[in-house]
Amino acid sequence: MSRAQPRNHRRKPQPSRQSALPLPPQAADAPDACSCPVAQTCGGCALIGSSYAEQLVYKRQVLAEILSAEPLLADLPLAPTLASEQSTAYRNRAKLAVSCETGRVKIGLFERGSRRIVDLPHCAVHRPLLDQATATLRRWLASHRLAVPRGPIKYIDLQEGDGPTLQLGLVLEVPPETPIDLPLAELTEALPLEGIRVNYNPVRSSYVFGEVSRTLHGSDRLHVRIDTDAPALQVAAGAFVQLNLSLLPALHTLMGRHLGRRGPLHDLYCGSGLHGLALLEEGERLLGIEADTGAVTCARANAERWGLAARCRLIAGAVEDLYPPLRREQPADRVVLNPSRPGCRRAVLDALIAHPARRLAYLSCNPHTLARDLTRLVEGGYQVQRVVPVDMMPQTDQVEALALCSHDGK
Repeated sequence: MSRAQPRNHRRKPQPSRQSALPLPPQAADAPDACSCPVAQTCGGCALIGSSYAEQLVYKRQVLAEILSAEPLLADLPLAPTLASEQSTAYRNRAKLAVSCETGRVKIGLFERGSRRIVDLPHCAVHRPLLDQATATLRRWLASHRLAVPRGPIKYIDLQEGDGPTLQLGLVLEVPPETPIDLPLAELTEALPLEGIRVNYNPVRSSYVFGEVSRTLHGSDRLHVRIDTDAPALQVAAGAFVQLNLSLLPALHTLMGRHLGRRGPLHDLYCGSGLHGLALLEEGERLLGIEADTGAVTCARANAERWGLAARCRLIAGAVEDLYPPLRREQPADRVVLNPSRPGCRRAVLDALIAHPARRLAYLSCNPHTLARDLTRLVEGGYQVQRVVPVDMMPQTDQVEALALCSHDGK
């Protein structure tokens, strides 16, 4: 097997993925390696071109390096990386930049180190429907001169749902009060759209979205399916949902085996109920807390659809504000944590230490904040039974992890 020298650069480095480890070498003739014609310029996939087996090993090494930097976590049992069923064509959402240069519309990602757009007529990690929709949007933008700088549209946001269907977001470089007449009929006839919304972001910055959005067509909801035996879950258009749904059954199996089936379940940062509802067993009760009010509305609707509403209390508000008093009043032996990249606030961890849970499952998208939070939990008496690296985003250097913890007092 021929191999190039290890690559020491990192495409689009993120604070959560900083590591001294070199990226795995490219292996063009490896049967499980993926090739891409724009890999050297596109800022999306840092590991593309490497053997997928080596990608899995690399992500475990990165996680081990980050965790072992904390003295209390130096000897944690670290499982092999949980592999994705698909190493390509898995991603169900695409946020892509738009521009018109010399009369040609480009839709893609920014080139490494610049604001130049690398056009992506095909992306190896996008699901096929996203590529098909991007091709339709490219023609639509060109025919109506809608791409910046001549037109108002500077980003598109595509999400694939059950059906399959699509939610389309169009980010406009104009203020919300600007009157806009978009020819949407062409899109609704060509694509299986559940809804179309516009987001107004007149400021040129690294942030894709502005603060104001409006639904122009159809619904502001999307439905995703994680289990063929259960109804699809409703999520708000544009809201967070895992990009690789195929891994969720395996993650829920690992969580369920660790948490057991005894007593109420607390799901913190519960989103639309993706984890808590899937883990709820017959006769058990669920407490879910989430700051995003739209997500909580969806979680309540999902509990109704699944016939679980009578056993679920789903609350909108900041977890760090609501959970400490609720933890004192309603302790539970089983807790799921799934915070965003910044991790858990100290007040949440302190509440879990003051009133320990018998079993705790922490799903993290940031190894650095996971290491910080696990250190605090261990200082408070928890034991980390096992950490499972999770390859939610193959071909990228994103490392996620599931930490399974217990407490001696439980």
